[in-house]
Amino acid sequence: MGQEATDRFKGLVKDIQPMLIEIPLELEPPTLDDSSSDLDRLNRGLKKTGCCDVDRLSVGIKVMRELATAMREENWNITASVMRKKCSNEILNVRPGNGQEKSLGLAIDVGTTSIVVYLVDMTDGSIIAATSDHNKQSACGDDVINRIVCAEKDGVGKLSRMALATINNLINEALDSVDGNFKDIKNVVISGNTTMTHLLLKIEPRYIRREPYIPSVSEFPILKAGEIGIKANPIAAVFIMPGPASYVGGDIVSGMIYSGLYREEPLTLFIDVGTNGEIVLGNKDWLMTASCSAGPAFESGARFFYDRPDSNQRRIRPVS
Repeated sequence: MGQEATDRFKGLVKDIQPMLIEIPLELEPPTLDDSSSDLDRLNRGLKKTGCCDVDRLSVGIKVMRELATAMREENWNITASVMRKKCSNEILNVRPGNGQEKSLGLAIDVGTTSIVVYLVDMTDGSIIAATSDHNKQSACGDDVINRIVCAEKDGVGKLSRMALATINNLINEALDSVDGNFKDIKNVVISGNTTMTHLLLKIEPRYIRREPYIPSVSEFPILKAGEIGIKANPIAAVFIMPGPASYVGGDIVSGMIYSGLYREEPLTLFIDVGTNGEIVLGNKDWLMTASCSAGPAFESGARFFYDRPDSNQRRIRPVS
């Protein structure tokens, strides 16, 4: 399955630029004539590489505390893990030595009914494993409205744990299939409809279903896997696909980016038939979108056909 997906996506991304990059450095040791601090020395080394804008670089207290030991353990040969953001860069880790480590990524589709996880080799963009399973949140209802109601009763934490349990089980399956280590996962992208991303991140979704139907967040900053609970390197950069409206989410945005219709002249209709169905009509000049609860509509049709008393078909109900 991973090879098939790799073949489909091959060539779409010609220049792979991970959010979290690891920069090997050979720094000059301090002398009486060069008494710059360890952090200044690190910044100087990063500036020489040109990999990130040092003027917009921040560093946390945890890294500062570990800096002296990390730099001297391998005689000033180090590797700096830097998260590149839209408006700033952040040093997340400095480790001794400058040997290259594995760099894996995750692409996660958090659907209302199913969740799909792709494990990606970030060196060349190849998909090395793919897994999917039923979203455990389905126990709280088939559609996003029922999920929101459930969150109002039991709290967003319960539904977040359900989604994370599904995601982390799938990550384990993917890693086991290639004998991988979760610490090698350093970049993560998540797409899902607006309600699913809110519930995953434990963000209050109740006003999505109340007039005037406003989400708490439509565009997310780059987060860290450890903040969310995703089984990856705790400092792994996590990008959540933005959702432009309460019922138009990051899933349809991902589809738009993949199809490229927003760059094309012909008028095109893009249709995403999921449990939460969405459509986009437009071209490079304009785009219009709408959504509806598509999944339950099809499920109701299936139940009507199979449960009719005069039907010769077996009485089979779809699994919720």
